[in-house]
Amino acid sequence: MILVSPRVEKKGSELGDLYISLSVKYQRALTQAGGVPLAMPATISPASLPSAWAAATGSCSPGARTLTRAFTPMDRLRACADGDGDPRRRPTDLRELMLIDEVFRQRKPLLAICRGHQVLNVLWAARWC
Repeated sequence: MILVSPRVEKKGSELGDLYISLSVKYQRALTQAGGVPLAMPATISPASLPSAWAAATGSCSPGARTLTRAFTPMDRLRACADGDGDPRRRPTDLRELMLIDEVFRQRKPLLAICRGHQVLNVLWAARWC
């Protein structure tokens, strides 16, 4: 079971709701590599995520738009948590930070792709610098 952080985005206006989305390409690649992709719950509540982390044997932080700020690690971490200036990214970025932080804590494998790798670098630098 590979826990994947999905994007949260507004799709359509009929329900006025947000939706999670996960590229079929990520799901296909994880499946072909022998994994079973499991979309992370669309929540930033730390109390509701441990069971998802416990069920997973590894995690994937997929790609998205590139981080644009280049300051100190803590400034970049704050920029990431603030959605890098884009309020629509904030819940997704907070989940990414929570996922990677939990990966460090549980010492489970992580595949960080594109923006996910940038978030990993920012969190690692903020933690150790």
